[in-house]
Amino acid sequence: MAEENTIILKGMEDWIDWIKMIKVIADGLEIWEYMDPEVEPADVPRLTRPAKPTGESVDSGDLEIFKYDLKSWSEKKSALKKIPEKIIQTIDKSCFNFIEDHSTPYTMLRDLRQKLKPNDNLYKNILLKKWKSLQRYPTRQDLENWINEYDTCYQKLTKINYFSGSTSNAVEEFVDILPHTEFKSWAGQQIEGGEDLEMRKILQKFRESVVRAKAKSGLKPEGKMAFANPKFQGVSTDGKEEDAKKKELRSTPNVQCEACGYKGHVLEGCFMIFPEKRPSYWKSHPEKEKKILEKIKDDPSLANRVKELRKTEKKSQTSAHAVIKPVTLTDRAAYSTCEYELRDSVLLDSAASDHVTNDSKRLTSYRPVEGEFVWSGNTKVPILGYGTMRAYGTHPITLLQVELELENTVYIPTFHTSLISMKKLRNRGFKWDQNIDCLVNTEGIVCEVLDMYDLYPIEYNKPKPAAFQAKKKSAQKPVLEGTVDTFHGQDFKRSFLEDRFRPFLAHTNEYMST
Repeated sequence: MAEENTIILKGMEDWIDWIKMIKVIADGLEIWEYMDPEVEPADVPRLTRPAKPTGESVDSGDLEIFKYDLKSWSEKKSALKKIPEKIIQTIDKSCFNFIEDHSTPYTMLRDLRQKLKPNDNLYKNILLKKWKSLQRYPTRQDLENWINEYDTCYQKLTKINYFSGSTSNAVEEFVDILPHTEFKSWAGQQIEGGEDLEMRKILQKFRESVVRAKAKSGLKPEGKMAFANPKFQGVSTDGKEEDAKKKELRSTPNVQCEACGYKGHVLEGCFMIFPEKRPSYWKSHPEKEKKILEKIKDDPSLANRVKELRKTEKKSQTSAHAVIKPVTLTDRAAYSTCEYELRDSVLLDSAASDHVTNDSKRLTSYRPVEGEFVWSGNTKVPILGYGTMRAYGTHPITLLQVELELENTVYIPTFHTSLISMKKLRNRGFKWDQNIDCLVNTEGIVCEVLDMYDLYPIEYNKPKPAAFQAKKKSAQKPVLEGTVDTFHGQDFKRSFLEDRFRPFLAHTNEYMST
């Protein structure tokens, strides 16, 4: 293996890498300073034998230091005698005539430098020739070696300021070389989306994808068969070819996706529409997401196609929902409404001071409490406990179910709907974008916000028959009266629920019983 990695000096194109290799060897032996060809002859230090201490004042410490220095000198002297052999072994026979009259490593390297070290312009031309040869995707060579050579050549050109400024062109050139796969489509979308991709990072991501594919498939990642995941290759982990139609989804360079507008894939292979197909290195595009949503809303035909494709995808998948991580909340409040149409739904409210639910089945990590209540006029409404509420929205583009977990949700079984407090979500970086009727965060669209009965459900469920059966006159709770202003004792923006649901409650510590 060591011989395979040895650089052979054949000409000027090999000098830079070869002399670096020799320097590494010499540094390990601590003799480079005695053979550095960049140093003028008069300035090269000489290796001299240390003088043995003499005299009556010599102590044991001086002798120990002498022994150490003598050993070091002996090792360096031996190394300087052996290093010429290494030099001869690593140069081509065509270069032997450059060193035949020299016996010391310094004079050998000095003469080789004079004959074979390229000047700046020549070195640049050598690198550009190498760079040009790497602009072809390998068909036989190991991909890992090709990536490493590409990376090395790029770094060398960067050091001589060849790219001078923005590296976007170099990145685009690399992406264009790659076959049409998920990785190329992802990189292309990043570039077209205005992302400033660094060559170092994109090469590393591609290198990692090749290694992952090699590890998962058990196949050597050669030619055009290695990408971020075995399923991307057209060959599954058991070696069987995938369905030809799936292979074509992202291998159509001249086709433009009708949803995102990017070239290289059809609608069925769009990462924006089908997030479950996204590779691990996917990066979100919130603004692009909004444009796609507007396009889908304005194009019924496209919207129907997305729905049909989503139905097909769901049939082939065991799970199709994403999870939004918990939003931890601390304040408490309660509201009460009386609206059968939305009893089993979850509404987004811009003025609610906290989340509340009437359905214990929605709660996890439930903590029962006693003696806590809220006031509605002169009526006490008991709070039975707190927990983490789960609500399920729908992503308007992907049509996937989105799970939201909201901690410290108030549980009041007599409440006639469930609420999500927009105030609390806003404190956690969420926004209600009313231009597209969606809940959004820094990553993009979270889920859509519906408009029903002049209210705004995140999750709509048709009321179960049992909900009506439970509302017999003998068991019906009295309707609570009041307004937001009355219970909060101050004027603030009215809730979206106020016009439909008059009874509102406010929860403050001073109202709690002792």
